[in-house]
Amino acid sequence: AHPDWFKTSFLDLRMDLAEARAAGKAGLLLFFHTPSCSYCKALLKTTFADASVARRLRTNFDVVALDVLGDVEVTGLDGRSHWASQFAVQEKAHFTPTLVFYGTDGKRLLRLAGYHPPERFHAVLDYLKQGRYASQSLRDFLAERNSAPPAERRNAALRDPLFARPPYILDRRLAPSNRPLFVLFERGDCPSCEQLHQLLRRSELRGLLSRYEAVRLDMNDAEARLVTPAGDRYNARQWADALGLLHAPALLFFD
Repeated sequence: AHPDWFKTSFLDLRMDLAEARAAGKAGLLLFFHTPSCSYCKALLKTTFADASVARRLRTNFDVVALDVLGDVEVTGLDGRSHWASQFAVQEKAHFTPTLVFYGTDGKRLLRLAGYHPPERFHAVLDYLKQGRYASQSLRDFLAERNSAPPAERRNAALRDPLFARPPYILDRRLAPSNRPLFVLFERGDCPSCEQLHQLLRRSELRGLLSRYEAVRLDMNDAEARLVTPAGDRYNARQWADALGLLHAPALLFFD
């Protein structure tokens, strides 16, 4: 079930956007989902159920839900009709939930995939309200809001014996190893990262992860140097960019 403040739409997005514009709103938000998507349900039950998030969304955007597996036809902002699944592919909603924000001129402002808790969603809305999408990536914007310096978190990582110490030479041609590789990307403004570290205190999980070469990186850290499994020489931030990572924590496993 969707919140009652979601828009009832005939899925002609031109009409929906025109109505949002006439109401003085900043644009339109499409919520791509599937009925069996647990992260969609979490987004609805926590973030969209948060009164302050709901108030900001209702004030600034008309929200239209679209089941990407539904047998419905969607008329896009370009006037072309598609089945829901085809339209999702066009809008690069490759998994659910995906949120796509459009401005009053019909241009895509932001595509946001995955679950985001209320405090992070407020930051996303600030990013849109301030118009920062025109000149700055969301990840860089969030990094500016990060209160803990990367060096501080890097030092905390070095104190945990579960994770390897630098230098991080992850190319097995340069540093052979008989263990698979586990790389954890995180950042300071990430409550889910803290929850993950609480789980990693459990002895059974630490025992399993000890079978891996484990590396912990701050995805905003431009100082920590490394050699990737592919042989590229990056800092942690550059590697996160190359991998297209936005969400934290991000867990990568290599054989």
